[in-house]
Amino acid sequence: MTKKIPFIFSNNQPSKKTNRIILHIPKTITKKTDLFDVFERGFQFPYFGRNWDALNDCLNGFEWIKEKSEIMVFHTDLPQLSDKELHIYLDILLHCVNSWRTCEGSYVCHVFNVVFPESVEKSIYKILNT
Repeated sequence: MTKKIPFIFSNNQPSKKTNRIILHIPKTITKKTDLFDVFERGFQFPYFGRNWDALNDCLNGFEWIKEKSEIMVFHTDLPQLSDKELHIYLDILLHCVNSWRTCEGSYVCHVFNVVFPESVEKSIYKILNT
């Protein structure tokens, strides 16, 4: 049975709203170091170890953003990473979306959304369900 993946699949550009922080992931990403650069600059991580564990930690934190916000990672395509790295990346995003949905604790509970174009939905399901 295929599990429902809580990403948003849409071809529409996100609109700018108050308290919405949008990180655009360009379709030209071919290396994880380039992907890490985009996240580090775009979200202004105050710390970042530039590895998958550090990305997971930062995306599950955002304690430097003091006001409740919608945080969105918007993709124009799937990053062109190796199969193994793409699977790790999607797993991290999936974990973070689910983690923020059950937000508990004393820090600010943000809304965390990940958006991909509709054209890659089947590919993502295939990657995450193998």
